[in-house]
Amino acid sequence: MNDPNKRAIIKVGVREWGANLVCFQEIKLKVLSDVIVRSVWGGSWVKYDWIPAAESAGGILLMWDDRSFEVNENKKGVFSLATLVKDRVSGVEWGFGGVYGPIGEGSKVFFWEELTNMMGEWDIPWVLRGDFNTIRFPEERLGCSMISRAMEEFSDFFNDHFLIDLPLSGERFT
Repeated sequence: MNDPNKRAIIKVGVREWGANLVCFQEIKLKVLSDVIVRSVWGGSWVKYDWIPAAESAGGILLMWDDRSFEVNENKKGVFSLATLVKDRVSGVEWGFGGVYGPIGEGSKVFFWEELTNMMGEWDIPWVLRGDFNTIRFPEERLGCSMISRAMEEFSDFFNDHFLIDLPLSGERFT
């Protein structure tokens, strides 16, 4: 997000997709201005919340079209940004969580606890989106052939919260 050329490319994508809500992880910004947000998604109706990067890594930016969605509450964690979203047309409420998971085994337990607590805040359907920095199955990583403890914990998290892991579209690996 700190490169104007990359922001111009993102802006084209946001327009082409007709997005009403977008979430970016690893924005690598410690400071975010309205100017940067508007360079990605112009218009006075764009609202946003964010979590700054730690050093030169991480950070989450969530933007939404205030004409489409009412955002009543945001919760910020170390690895997540949760939002209570209400569709202005249908009135349906749902939770959205943008995540940027830690790298390394030691901090994963705290990560799963944070997400579990975040999702426990509101008893509504959830969408989680982001980079969990782990995989669920060996075929999701080139050269991986065994199931690790981290993979089991990730699958347990999905199963415990009745989540659906949407398949990749296009490439085999991200």
